[in-house]
Order: sequence, then C-alpha cells, then structure tokens
Amino acid sequence: EALVGMGCGWILSLLRQSEATALKEKHKEYRRVGSQQDLTVRRYWVGARVWAMQHCSAKGLGGERGWGVSGRLGSQRRVLLALLVGGMVWSTWVWVLHPKMFQGPLQCQRPAADSPEDQDGDKSSPEPDLEGRFTVLVNTFKRPTNLQESIRHYSACPGVDAIRVVWSEQDMEPPSPDREEDAMFFTPPGSGCAPVSFDRHPTASINNRFRPLAGLRTTAVFSVDDDVNVQCDDLLRGHKAWRQNEDALVGFIPRVHLLNRKLEGALLYRRWWTVWLTGKYSIILTKACFMHERFLEAYTHHAPHEIIDFVDRKRNCEDIAMQFVVGNATGAPPVWVLGRYSDSGGLDGISTTGVLHHRNVRDDCLTFFSKVYNGMTLKTTSNVLVSATSWNTFFNPPTWIEWLAFP
Repeated sequence: EALVGMGCGWILSLLRQSEATALKEKHKEYRRVGSQQDLTVRRYWVGARVWAMQHCSAKGLGGERGWGVSGRLGSQRRVLLALLVGGMVWSTWVWVLHPKMFQGPLQCQRPAADSPEDQDGDKSSPEPDLEGRFTVLVNTFKRPTNLQESIRHYSACPGVDAIRVVWSEQDMEPPSPDREEDAMFFTPPGSGCAPVSFDRHPTASINNRFRPLAGLRTTAVFSVDDDVNVQCDDLLRGHKAWRQNEDALVGFIPRVHLLNRKLEGALLYRRWWTVWLTGKYSIILTKACFMHERFLEAYTHHAPHEIIDFVDRKRNCEDIAMQFVVGNATGAPPVWVLGRYSDSGGLDGISTTGVLHHRNVRDDCLTFFSKVYNGMTLKTTSNVLVSATSWNTFFNPPTWIEWLAFP
C-alpha cells in the first residue's frame, strides 16, 4: 500500500505539472490568455486530477495531504492503481531505452531506402529508386510546434522522398521558405533531408487530408497526423509490408468494429484493448498509415457524397471513411504493422472532442457508412507481424496512450 500511495502522489504531482505545461504551450501557440483553448485544456486536466484524488485520497498511510491510500481500500481499486502505476513505470522504462524516438533525428543524411541486394538484384536501377520510396503526407491544424517536430523527424528518415503538408487554416498563410521566421518548417538545401512543401486548401474541411496531390512522384503515401512520430526503422518496415499489400491500408494503429447486440443494425467502434482481447482488427487509422496514391483519387471523387458530407458535419471519421472506400474498392483487409511511435495527441487530437463523445460519434459513423454501402465492407483479420494476443504486445503497447484506450 505504501508503494501504491507513493504512486498516487506521483500521479497527482504529474497531473498538476502537466496542466501547467499544457496551458503554457497553448499560450505560446495562440497568444490569447483565457481563450477557449485554455478552457478546454484546463477542463481535461481538472477532470483527470479530480479522478485521481477520488481514487488516491488522503486519510491512510499518507495522512491528510493526499499521498497515501486508506487501509480500507477495496481490492479492485488496489489492482487498478497497481496496473496504472505499473504501466507508467513500464512506459517510462521503454522511453529511456529508446530516447532517439522522442528526441527526433539530429542529422539529415539519409541512406538509400534499400540496399542493392534488396532491389531484386537490379544494381543498375536509377537513383532515387522511387519504388523504394514514399511521400509523407502530414495533416496539421493550428499546432505549429507539433508540425515542426514532425517535419524534423520524418525529413531525416530513409525512404522518404518528400513531405507534403495539408494546410487547411483559413486565417493564416502557410509557412514560406522565403520568410526567415519560417525556416524551421523547411529543410536546408543540400542537407540530405526530404524536401517540404505545403498544399493550401480553400476550406477547413477535414476531408482535405485525402485530396489528390499534384506532382506526386511516388505511388506510396504515408498519411500521418502531426502529433504521431513513427520510429524510422519501423517506418521502413511498414513500407516494405505495404509493397506486398498495395490494395490495403497498412499501418501502425489498429481498431476493430463490433456488432451492437442491443441495437439491431448498429455497430460499435473499439480500440486497442478490444483488439488485444479478441485478437482481431478491421480498421487501420490513417493517422499513421501507408496507402496507394490512387485511393486519394477514389476518396475525393468516387466516395458517396453522403459520407463526405457526414464527415464534414461531424469533423470526424475521415479515417474510417477511407477504410470503407478501400474495402469497397478492393475487398482487402487492412494490415497491422507492430511498430514503435510516439503520440502526443491523446486528448488534443484534431478531431478529438472528449473521449466518450469521440467514441460515440465513431459508433454513429460506422453504422451510417455501413448503411450507405448497403452492408459491411470492412474485413476483420488477425494478420500482424507480432500476434495481437501475445504478452509482448500487452506489456509493451507501442505508445502509452493505448493503455487508456478503454474498452
């Protein structure tokens, strides 16, 4: 109990520091003290702190100051707290073992995507070998710090041909290489880094992330949110997996749909815990996903207009809609690549509006999309580089936010 009590104190202290840090970042990015963004950040952290105080309250080993737990604490609560503290300790250990993933690359000298031996014995293929390269398509919205970190990370990864940024902000011009203050958004010429360009859109539609790209040189597109950084070697491994499955979405974050037994015809959206418990998944999120460039055309010009309009109204579910588009076009199930990545957008994602509300909206999306397509087009599969039910997967989820993705 003393150990759990210390853990509770650590959690409360961490939540206080995290709230202050989050508010400071929002002030820095928006420069509007007391803005709606600040209220949103404060609401998240106050709610988390109240929960922690209720479950770690203060009359037992730690006295009245909130550092202990009552001797009458129920066994279920002890187990919950032990799992929470253990998960945080384990995640911290993993982060220490892989510091490069969180610090980002320090150099931009990119080796070739594949060695000559990996190119089917063809040593005379032209450079760069576009078959072994891919374009990183970064979706961002009013998060300049995240975008800078994302560009810095992916520009140095081998295999990246170019970085294209989806710019949907209507009240601000995209960064320009001609402005000195925007230099951190671009890579220096001759540095070996992947070049960066911005695709500005006339609306703030969340569907913009899947608009076809003019001047695209690769058939492979890695769609990613600005708050997700996949480790470079796992990114290469994911691309190689995609080359064997070009009719599918191939990525790092699996989800699964279930039938709603309480409501006929309704579907439920479930996350990592359910994937692990069932050993099955049917959705790969496009916040970290390889796809063929032809699916951008299919989504924008051939997806049912009811689905495009629904996504615009809800400002959510464009990733699920893309899974339906691909499934309907090819019948291929998604492919999950188990890899390491950091995700800083657990509570501040572009389309996140509260955990429970977010999940309910996605339940509605699944049900509506299925009706539009006259039946389920998503294919459930268990194919993964490491078994979805292995203990290694359970004890080492790819990012800490997955521990909180109930159920």
